[in-house]
Amino acid sequence: MKKNPNYEPEIDIKDMFYHILAKWRSIIVVIILCTAAFGGYGYLKTHVLNDGNDKEYEKELDRYNKEVEIYEKSNQRVDDIVDSYSKQIDDLNEYLEKSVRMNIDPQNEWVATCDFFVVVDKSVLEELPDSNVQDPADSLLGYYQSVFQEIAYDSEAQTIAGVSEKKYLNELVSWNISTGTNSFSISVIGKSEQQVRDILDFYTEKIDGEIKDMADSVMKHTLTQARDMAYMRVDQSLVTEKKNAVDTISSLRTSIAKARTEQLALVEPAEEAPAKPSGLKKYIIIGFLLGAFLAVGYHFIRFVTGNKLRNTDELQNLYDIPIYGVLPNTITRKPSKGIDKLIEKRRGKKNATERDIVCEQIACLISKELEGKKVMIVSSSDSERVNDFYNILSGKIGSKVSLSLAQNFVEESGSIDKINSADAVIITEIRDETNIDDIDRMGEILDISGSSVKGYVVL
Repeated sequence: MKKNPNYEPEIDIKDMFYHILAKWRSIIVVIILCTAAFGGYGYLKTHVLNDGNDKEYEKELDRYNKEVEIYEKSNQRVDDIVDSYSKQIDDLNEYLEKSVRMNIDPQNEWVATCDFFVVVDKSVLEELPDSNVQDPADSLLGYYQSVFQEIAYDSEAQTIAGVSEKKYLNELVSWNISTGTNSFSISVIGKSEQQVRDILDFYTEKIDGEIKDMADSVMKHTLTQARDMAYMRVDQSLVTEKKNAVDTISSLRTSIAKARTEQLALVEPAEEAPAKPSGLKKYIIIGFLLGAFLAVGYHFIRFVTGNKLRNTDELQNLYDIPIYGVLPNTITRKPSKGIDKLIEKRRGKKNATERDIVCEQIACLISKELEGKKVMIVSSSDSERVNDFYNILSGKIGSKVSLSLAQNFVEESGSIDKINSADAVIITEIRDETNIDDIDRMGEILDISGSSVKGYVVL
């Protein structure tokens, strides 16, 4: 029974989990005790001593109210920004749709222009004092411009230009004064030659008619129309304005998306304000968690540090001994119920019917291999479980094999003398109870005696 020097025992996570889970009763007791202890302390502290809980609550409530205020203001700020950007987008889209100028092809823009010259009557000039240095024609030019602004954008002009509002007509018509030459000019832009001609004819008729008469009543003069022409041009400034409008809309939409992303990132406070705490709940939770930690930690440490036989593979890996069978820890106990039954099922323990089958299989193996020989069941444990197994096995084998039992093999004096009377040895150990060191010492004794170890059984 030589020990494998290269084998290093590994912790089986599943085995450890079910080992700890099997201790659920002690874990629950520790949890209840810790929860009760901390709950009692919490009740004493919060209901009897009441050391500043009200102040803590006021601070918590104030913090909550500030969070709500900040959240609502941040939300409103984003909504206001989005509303403002959305209105700008709507205004720009409406402008691009309704503006006649924005719908003109910049590569084919028509322009019509007309120049007018003003000549003041000699009688007016003769009446002026010698000290007068201002050209009276300048006053007339200013008068023409002011009267033109009053009548230039009336409903009739809008109808002829095909625009819905004054601001769109203002984009098509421009007025320029040249005091150096005592002249003014009108320019009109549009989609077609016919359009600009119609608009320009409307204004020239107005200027040469009622506006001239009104200006003549102010100062006697002569108005001469010098140039009237229409032509097509490429308007690069219109190309730039269109591009700027589209880029502005795109930028505004990007800003809206960014604002909405920031809004989604806002942390919304709890729906309800914090209730005035009693403190008891906190201490109960602490007690529960601490109890669970202590109980589970205790069983975990015992599992990790304890040099116990944990699973059915350890003996085979340590000593290269074949397995005869694996039975539950208790042979004669009543069937498990409830949680224990569920844990045993998950861990792989056998039920009552399977126990009998395993015992029958072990008996058959021993009878077949060792018929007529003296076989000793040896164990380092003095547990009644080993004795129970021995009795059941003896009943099933009968007289085919001479069975004997040696418990507490390591501690009992005369172990070598007992083992010398046997032809073969079957080691029987208890999982989670048998110490690996005891098995090692038992192996040394068996090696000294030269006993033939045929296999092992794990309870």
